[in-house]
Amino acid sequence: MRPLALVLLTACAAPPADRIELGEAVLFVARDCAPDAAGSVPLVVHFQGGVAAVAAEWRNSGAPGALLVSTLRGRSGAFAGPYRDDPARFAREIAAVEAELAARLRRPVRAAPLTVSFFSAGYGAVRELLRDAAWEQRIATLIALDSIHADRARIDEQMAGFVRFARAATRGDKRFLLVHSAIRTEYASTTECADHLLAALGLERHATPRAVAGTALASEARAGGFEVLAIPGGDAAAHVACFRFLAFFLRAMRAAPARDDP
Repeated sequence: MRPLALVLLTACAAPPADRIELGEAVLFVARDCAPDAAGSVPLVVHFQGGVAAVAAEWRNSGAPGALLVSTLRGRSGAFAGPYRDDPARFAREIAAVEAELAARLRRPVRAAPLTVSFFSAGYGAVRELLRDAAWEQRIATLIALDSIHADRARIDEQMAGFVRFARAATRGDKRFLLVHSAIRTEYASTTECADHLLAALGLERHATPRAVAGTALASEARAGGFEVLAIPGGDAAAHVACFRFLAFFLRAMRAAPARDDP
C-alpha cells in the first residue's frame, strides 16, 4: 500500500528521558520511571514519525513509564513485512524493553499497560500484530493518527483486527482512539477506514464545535472506549495536525487509564 508523502517532523526540545538504542527502535525511559507494586511499567510503542517528534509528544503529555519508537520507515509494507515474516519479532522487542527496564530498576518488570500508537503508514505493523490473538489481548490501547488504509476490494479482511479491537473498546475492555483528516487516496482513505469501523459497530458521526490540540474538529463519534475524531483538510498540513493529537490522547488516557491485559 503506497502511503501519503510523509512530511518531516522535527522537534526542538531535548529528549524527555534517557535514550537507549534497541535494534530498529529507540527506547526512552522517564527519569522518574518506577514500577507499581506488581512490577508493571506503562509502555507506549509508536510506529512512523520522527523519533524526536514522537518523544516530544510523549514528554508533553506527561505520560509515565517508557516509550519505544520504531525506526522503520517507508510504505505500509515496510512496517507490515518484518512482523509478517517474523511473527516473534514484537515479542523480542517487548522482551528487550522489559530486560532494559529490569536492569535499571533492579527488579523484574512487565511492560503494562501496553499502548500502541501509529501515524501514516505505521498501521502496516499494527495490522500484523492484531493477527496474533495474544497481542490483540495484551495491547490495552490503540492510537491511530491519520493512519489505517486498506485495499477497497479487501477492506473486510484487512480491517478485521481493527474492528475486533474497536468492538472490545466499545465494551470498555480496551481503548481505541482515532483521528483522521479528509485526505483522499486511490486506496481506501483514513476516512473510509474510519467509516468502515463505525458502520461495523452501528455508530454515527456527529458534527461538533470542539477544537482539540489547536485544531477544529469536523465531527466525532464515540462509544465506551472507542473514539473517532475527524478534522477538516485534505493536505499535508492536516496530516501532520493529526500527528499532534498524540499528546492529547496520551493525556486523556492518564485521566481514564485502560485496563491492563483486558
